[in-house]
This record gives sequence, C-alpha cells and structure tokens, in this order.
Amino acid sequence: MEGTRSIMGTSVAITVVHPDIGEAKEAVGLAFDEIHKIDDLTSLYNEKSEVSTLNRDGSHKATSTDLIEVIRRGRYFSELSDGAFDVTVLPVLDLWKERLSEGKVPTSSEIGRTLELVDYRDIAIEGRDITLKKEGMA
Repeated sequence: MEGTRSIMGTSVAITVVHPDIGEAKEAVGLAFDEIHKIDDLTSLYNEKSEVSTLNRDGSHKATSTDLIEVIRRGRYFSELSDGAFDVTVLPVLDLWKERLSEGKVPTSSEIGRTLELVDYRDIAIEGRDITLKKEGMA
C-alpha cells in the first residue's frame, strides 16, 4: 500500500508492505495523521501553530508534549553537532530570505548581529512552558 500527500511544503510518500491490505491502508493513514499533527504544531506559515506563537511571543505556555519533544530532539542534535545544526537558526534564514528578495546578500555585519540570536542553549523548557531567552530568537 502506498500513499503520497503534500505536507510541510514537500511531497511525502509512505509505503507499507503487509499481507492485509486493510491494515496496510490503516497504517498509511495513521502515519499521515501523525505527520499532519506535527505540521500543525510546527508550521511557520500557520500563525496559530504553537511554534508560530513561540516565535512571535518569545514564549509558549501549556505547550503540547509533542512540541516539547520536537524541541528537545532539536536541542539534542544541536548539542550533538556542537551547534553546527541549531534549532534556533530561523533569524538567519529570515535575513537571507529578506535580502535575496531585494536582490542582495546580507552583509557580514548583518549576519554577525543576527547570529547573536542563534543559540539552542537559550531555549528554556520548564514543565510545559517554553521560553526563548533572547528577544528576536526563533
């Protein structure tokens, strides 16, 4: 059983091999449901998503356990790579996007200032509350 859907700005294909076609269809459906659930929590394009709220307000209260786990895993990979991967890189991506839309590239000083907002260690998780320690982090 195969299924393909457009999710998270890309095409996602899932293939399940199982002797019972009904169970295979159910597994594909459940997998897509889970992907949609994560997308609903983390979408930058949905202003009501928990990540959009966190980025806009600098904090999110009563955060879902799923998003807390996504952020913890992001921090884990940030630590594992000694910051080469950093879950808080969005300000740099936004800077590049803005400058490229103007037909320019960011200057070294713009990049340097923006990099001050990038540090996975500045994400605080206390219970179900998440706080970004620096204004402008995302």
